[in-house]
Amino acid sequence: MEERSMQIGDFAAATGTTTRMLRHYESQGLLEPARRDANGYRDYDESQIAQARQIRDLIRSGIPSRLVKDLLGALTDSDGIYPEHVDPGTVDAVENEWQRMCRCVNCMAQRRDALRAYLDQLGSSVRPALAAGSRAVRAPVADVGDVDEIR
Repeated sequence: MEERSMQIGDFAAATGTTTRMLRHYESQGLLEPARRDANGYRDYDESQIAQARQIRDLIRSGIPSRLVKDLLGALTDSDGIYPEHVDPGTVDAVENEWQRMCRCVNCMAQRRDALRAYLDQLGSSVRPALAAGSRAVRAPVADVGDVDEIR
């Protein structure tokens, strides 16, 4: 039985990604089309669907494509990873990405809380103050840091 071949649009639909992302995966060396037609069109095989979905999921989780490439050889057919097939340096790099993401989440939570404090004051102070003719309301602001400090 011959494997079904799909052009890039059909393959994108089957994998839950876009043609643009599939071209990006190719440019990053993550997923090559099974073949190219004489006219240059990319054709993919059904057997590539699982790998494309795994690549998509790894990138969506926040792992940069340079690290996804290092993880490809360790992926299982059931969306798992064989740890013994992953270089320790890659594990360290993924851990660093996770820590960076945690710093970003913490910074965003601080900013969310500061914004909520402003909104609380706007709701209770500014509207009555504006009605009374006041022009300024001062609110204490927590120092939430600089976005560049996260990196």
